[in-house]
Amino acid sequence: MNLNAYSFNFDEMFGKYHKKVFFTLRKWGAEYEEAEECAQEIFVKILKNYHTYDPTKGSEAAWVFSIARNVCIDLFRKNNKYSALQSIQNLDSSGWLSTDSEEQKRDQKWVQEILVKRIKELPEPEKSIVILRFFKECTAEEVGKTIGVSVRTVSRKTISALTILKMQLKRDGLNEEALKGGLL
Repeated sequence: MNLNAYSFNFDEMFGKYHKKVFFTLRKWGAEYEEAEECAQEIFVKILKNYHTYDPTKGSEAAWVFSIARNVCIDLFRKNNKYSALQSIQNLDSSGWLSTDSEEQKRDQKWVQEILVKRIKELPEPEKSIVILRFFKECTAEEVGKTIGVSVRTVSRKTISALTILKMQLKRDGLNEEALKGGLL
């Protein structure tokens, strides 16, 4: 990347994103001290890797929160702590089942496993938006603040992601009846 094209000012970036990162970490399930530790690690990583940021590939906020997500996953993995953030990385369908018959549960579990697989395949920020909107039940405004995009962008990306997911699930052999009552 051409450093002349992007003027890096760590103090400015820290001031701009520290509170957002910290509160996002808390929202993802980090205890206060963990959020402080993780935020420090995130900004150290940003300082060491600012030269890799390319504004033509995405917003500064998306880059910061991508680093935040990865650092937090590492921290939670290191601490063997199951958290909301870990569930973002390791989506599974456990706990979703609410039907009575074993056959219905098996079928629903199969559909949910396919859905989880397809969500994991979505590009960023669509994947994070879907997870935050539908699994963490965040509002579009909360998602926008978390990943550093406008509410309008969240709405557009949500529609785009759901359209992609619906097409992929249909290709996987799932019809509208199988998808009823779910995310799509």
